[in-house]
Amino acid sequence: MTTRPPPSLLAWTCAALALALALLIPSCTPTNQLKGTALFLSIAFPAVAVDQVRISAANGGGLVTTPTLRPLSPSPAALPSPQTVHLLLPDSAAGQATVYVDALFEGQVVAVGKQDAPVTVGLENQVEISLAAGQGCGPCAGCCDGATCIASPDATHCGAPGGTCLSCGVAANACNGGECMCGSGGSCSSGQQCVDGACKCTPQSCADGCCTADNFCIRLTSGEQGNLNCGNAGRACASCRTSDATACQGGVCTNACTTASCMDGCCSGDTCIHFGNRSLDACGVSAAACVVCDPTRADQCGPRGCQCGVASACEIGQVCVAGVCVAS
Repeated sequence: MTTRPPPSLLAWTCAALALALALLIPSCTPTNQLKGTALFLSIAFPAVAVDQVRISAANGGGLVTTPTLRPLSPSPAALPSPQTVHLLLPDSAAGQATVYVDALFEGQVVAVGKQDAPVTVGLENQVEISLAAGQGCGPCAGCCDGATCIASPDATHCGAPGGTCLSCGVAANACNGGECMCGSGGSCSSGQQCVDGACKCTPQSCADGCCTADNFCIRLTSGEQGNLNCGNAGRACASCRTSDATACQGGVCTNACTTASCMDGCCSGDTCIHFGNRSLDACGVSAAACVVCDPTRADQCGPRGCQCGVASACEIGQVCVAGVCVAS
């Protein structure tokens, strides 16, 4: 009998035929050390022969990963239990996802299981899934919705023959061979919706971001919004460069003076005094608050702020004469 290691050791478990999803990262990498949004799965089988597992994940918006077989071809020997898998997820799956696992033997489902899991952007969370013996809905040419066989899968019930039915969400309008499809192609990318067989960025698919002209969603949390692409609620991304001091904050173009809009100057309230417009009366750099330079210790507002010639402003007890600090 295989003894299941305690949770503290699962991060270092490497089964003889360890599984790896997406980037094929070795499964003995310690959990929470992998960079990126991911789940570290430990999958326990009942006392049945298993030569493959099929793994997928979904949330309220539909599939967040397409069903994937590991190993790609059935193992010549039964897989030991448990198996460990690194499952990479898109950042847009943050919150909670449900992981679905079908255990297969000679192409037939022999055990099934699912587990809700927290998803954290940039971190890998550990999840344990225990499968129960059974064929789901029995021999089925379509997919299984619980104990019901869906003989003709569609975008709302899509899955491999005998596997678990999952909703494709807004990213697809059809199911072909157990895979979600948009028109004649695969399912749409995160932030896109399948509209009349084409992938589009819409308010429904990009509620927390803006849509570019080429139908990509730039989310508020992506760190990619800025003066050139700013917006929210799935509206078209806008350029905030309508005035010198305009910046993008929270998907809204504002006149606030920030490092994004005023890196070359200083802020006088909400107004940016850019490099070429600064003076001894309004001097500063990197969007710091503008200050008034002491005209006896400085003769210009330069790259360092108040300066005497090419150097910083003179110290107290000195005066600036022809760009040089001398004793007063």
